[in-house]
Amino acid sequence: MDFLLDQLVAGIEAHDGDLLGVLVMAALSSGNCAHLPVDQFATLDKAPPDRDRRPLTIRQVAQSLGQPYETVRRRFVVLEAAGKIARRGRDGFIVPEATDHSPERLDAARRAHAKIQRMMKTLQTFERR
Repeated sequence: MDFLLDQLVAGIEAHDGDLLGVLVMAALSSGNCAHLPVDQFATLDKAPPDRDRRPLTIRQVAQSLGQPYETVRRRFVVLEAAGKIARRGRDGFIVPEATDHSPERLDAARRAHAKIQRMMKTLQTFERR
């Protein structure tokens, strides 16, 4: 639970207190890459190239989050203006590779990795009991 809360707090801080913005970004990023083999892109220095990312529409993200279209559309406008997402014509949007390689995202990924390692050690301790 601590891991989840830490991740949410870090995301909220990165998105100026906007929890739905965090969730929209996470849903879009996850959806863009869900079809790709995990073992090819399992390191911080090897994010999937933009050409391999599957664009999602605002409607798809809104439905996946169970949120109204207009509410999610407003988040997309903010994220696109900030350069965190990119439009791919009528196909939808992606979180571009450049965003994944931004210092903020890399730092957040490193912190998350360290937290996951701590969580795994804790779980292993419980498993031994």
